[in-house]
Amino acid sequence: MTQAHRPLVSSLRPIAAALALLAAACDTAADSQSLREQVAAGLADATIPLAEAIATAQTEGAGVAIDAELEVEHGAPTYRIEVIGDAGEVRIDIDPQSGAVLRNEASSSGNTEDNAANAAFAAGADWAGLIAAAEAHVEGDAFEIEADDGVFEVKVLVDAVVYEIDLSAAGEVVKSEVSDDWDDEVEHEDTEDGEDHGASHDDDGTGGDDNHGSAGSDDDGTGGDDDHGGGGSDDGTGG
Repeated sequence: MTQAHRPLVSSLRPIAAALALLAAACDTAADSQSLREQVAAGLADATIPLAEAIATAQTEGAGVAIDAELEVEHGAPTYRIEVIGDAGEVRIDIDPQSGAVLRNEASSSGNTEDNAANAAFAAGADWAGLIAAAEAHVEGDAFEIEADDGVFEVKVLVDAVVYEIDLSAAGEVVKSEVSDDWDDEVEHEDTEDGEDHGASHDDDGTGGDDNHGSAGSDDDGTGGDDDHGGGGSDDGTGG
């Protein structure tokens, strides 16, 4: 390196360091959000509907979708769709803003026989109609739909609550309940899908009754068996 280049390199080092710190801060901010907050932000920014992304993935993967979801990694939302075709299972990632295909690669998300059965069930499905039926049932926004064991399982976000709604092939609601897998989860690189990352709350996250779902809170409505007043004694002085 020449003497003339050294001042330039030295002047660029603080800029590079600042950019690195900014990137780290962005990752930290994204990781500190709950999954619900990240999904809500991804839904708000999406311009491509989930059903449209599924149609694109089925064409791209030359097969039938069995699972589609809005997935958020490090603050970046992506539609991840599993497709079963003649070549086996493939994963298709779709940009929710542009609709561009970001990934098309072989995948293995589950049992081959189960995937084949789910694909047969989902063949010819009216994805847009199914998603609309689930959203109308609880007046929210769907971010995941999966064909599984003869039903379509749809996850719908309503404010700060995630509902799990099972639909028949005709779009009839078979089951509707509040998901307790989404209470205060925080996304981290070393966590797996479905892992409970936070403390549990009442099913609807508000502490009150909710008529949309079938899952309820604890019988006393307090969210658990915690003893807040000290142990009771035989003589009745402790509670």
